[in-house]
Amino acid sequence: LVSSRWHSDVGVALRASSSASSSSTSAPGVGVGVGGNSDRAEANDADRPRHPPHPPPPLHPAVERARTRSTSSHLAFDRAHVWHPYTSLSPRTSPAPVLPVESASGCTLTLEHPPGRRLVDGMSSWWAAVHGYGHPELNDAAARQLNRMSHVMFGGLTHRPSSELASLLLECSPPELTKVFLADSGSVSVEVSLKMALQYHRGRGRPARTKFASVRGGYHGDTLGCMAVCDPVAGMHAAFGDVLPVNIFVGRPPCEQSKRLSREGGGGSNMEGCQG
Repeated sequence: LVSSRWHSDVGVALRASSSASSSSTSAPGVGVGVGGNSDRAEANDADRPRHPPHPPPPLHPAVERARTRSTSSHLAFDRAHVWHPYTSLSPRTSPAPVLPVESASGCTLTLEHPPGRRLVDGMSSWWAAVHGYGHPELNDAAARQLNRMSHVMFGGLTHRPSSELASLLLECSPPELTKVFLADSGSVSVEVSLKMALQYHRGRGRPARTKFASVRGGYHGDTLGCMAVCDPVAGMHAAFGDVLPVNIFVGRPPCEQSKRLSREGGGGSNMEGCQG
């Protein structure tokens, strides 16, 4: 089972509609544009009627106000009303300050304030922008796909881009993996895989098999099913332990660095293994 992400070799631009917090196994509608035009795609583009340009509709007053706020007012509104990931709303701790990003290109972010200040995004937008921001091939593929169709539900419908993406994923998967389920985020893909495992055992007449074995030190996402297979002690979800399903956790296998440190006499607790 795979999550809908870019294919690193050919530049697949994806769009998925479902919320990342969803835990349903219903497949999201996915619009996919693959870098490079085929003859079929070029013919379809040529035959498609083009709507005449028309002026954009007036903005909702709330959006108009948001767009015209000063930077300081924008940050004040954000601090008062927007709950960012991994932050606290407690008045005692107060949310950490955030940086106002104006644009992004390559590996850099340009801030709104101080004006023109540029920062290197060393986290690659939580590893989602591995090809950098504003990649021309990905931007072009996304624009072509939006002109064709931005999204259709995947229940009872299919389209060529989904078949193209599945073909690419099968090419880089072990031969025994012959099915592709498209999910819209890493957490949802883990939720779906957990539910598939439970459904499999129920179908085989083993409904009592409901526990999962997970390696300590792992991080698999922030939805409830994902949290239940993350490290229960050293992970970031200990506060939810009393409401999560109880699973089985096994020790991490030693990584090469741990083995080297042990040989050099400095192993110690490193023999518990490495995360990653």
